[in-house]
Amino acid sequence: GVEHNYQDGINSDLITYRVSFKNRDLFESTAILHFLHRREGVEKFSFCSPKPFAGKKIFLAREWSTRAMKRSYFDITALFEEVSDPPYQLIQKN
Repeated sequence: GVEHNYQDGINSDLITYRVSFKNRDLFESTAILHFLHRREGVEKFSFCSPKPFAGKKIFLAREWSTRAMKRSYFDITALFEEVSDPPYQLIQKN
């Protein structure tokens, strides 16, 4: 599931999602946690936002948690925070 939160102030159009991966097997849970741990809360990644905010945006996941369920199944919750990323600039070569 996804929970939408909004920020006030500078860059107030940035979105925060609480993303839930429920009842995932050991293989899928390991892949999700590997993705989160490798970025260590500081490496940005792209994520396709659901409607009505559809589109690829840039996020950080600074916090997440895991809860063991039954027989090698897990629930993982992560906080995806959209970050303002300066637009890419094209460099022209002469």
